Amino acid sequence: MARREAGSNGEAIGRPSRLSPSLLPFAVAREDAAALLGVSASHFDSLVTEGLMPQPRELRGRVLWDTEELREAWRAVPRRGQSAGRTNTWDAP
Repeated sequence: MARREAGSNGEAIGRPSRLSPSLLPFAVAREDAAALLGVSASHFDSLVTEGLMPQPRELRGRVLWDTEELREAWRAVPRRGQSAGRTNTWDAP
């Protein structure tokens, strides 16, 4: 049985009860991927379609997102007021 832990938007993130509460799973389902970002599952789908979030992997019929890829995609999202083409000030010409 999985223990559920609340994400930032109040939705639950699945985690097998035999894992430490401090250990983030390295693969999550669609709803949990959305919860990690604090958005709805339908909005998450739009972000994937637009290429702002990574495509999932499929393992024997299970569709899962790599949490490290989600983190990398999140960090690539420009901050408010920052150009989408420039990720940090060190990239300036």
